[in-house]
Amino acid sequence: MLNNSSFLGSLSIPTGKYTMIRVQVSAVSVDIAGTNETFTLASHYVFLNHPFTISAHTTTHLTLEFNLSQDLNLNSKIFTPYIGVVIS
Repeated sequence: MLNNSSFLGSLSIPTGKYTMIRVQVSAVSVDIAGTNETFTLASHYVFLNHPFTISAHTTTHLTLEFNLSQDLNLNSKIFTPYIGVVIS
């Protein structure tokens, strides 16, 4: 499996307990053998149902894991993400 990490951004959120993250995906384009291919999105939102707590005066890192070999349908050009999350 290829590990291709990218920093997506950072933000400050209030302390507290959270049960879900909603990620908005606006577009998907993939370089396949030197050709840029655009994929249709099954949904523009991905929901991560994974509880976590944000504590005061700390930094919490969320790593979103995409399995592109599963999420990209090369025949129909549809992206259906199933995201795992690692919280540290």
